[in-house]
Amino acid sequence: MTSMASNSTAASSLEALLHREIPASKAFSIQVSSLDSGQICLEAPVAENNINIHGTAFAGSIYSMSALAAWALMFDCMQRADCHADLVIAKANIQYQRPAVGSIIATTRLSDETLQAFFSDLEENGKARLEAHVDVFDRTALRATNQVCLVAISRSSIPADQPPL
Repeated sequence: MTSMASNSTAASSLEALLHREIPASKAFSIQVSSLDSGQICLEAPVAENNINIHGTAFAGSIYSMSALAAWALMFDCMQRADCHADLVIAKANIQYQRPAVGSIIATTRLSDETLQAFFSDLEENGKARLEAHVDVFDRTALRATNQVCLVAISRSSIPADQPPL
């Protein structure tokens, strides 16, 4: 039960951070519905700011949410590892399959091996990159996939006269 409560607290804390630091996440009504070590699920309604003229999910909302799912999961993993680096999305390649209705649900997970390699590269080289595969569903089926490339640069590797990423 303690694990479930701490995961719920971590999800709430991450959601608050996203809404504060990335205002579009609040405008899109994105919620961190689950967060566990190495996996995340974000949800938002297909309504208000996430709807297109056809009454289905706006493609920009799907793209933003899927990219944010990858970034938020890696950000959380970095916090858990007490890792001090700037994390950015370097590239993303989304494939839309069918329109989403009702809800947008973005999920991704990172294996222990992937995370271990990422943190080793970051420690050894001052920078690291990884690819995260994100699946986007509505309440009935898979609607899109996004391959998101994340890059981290250790804050100790950034020259003092250069602003952080």
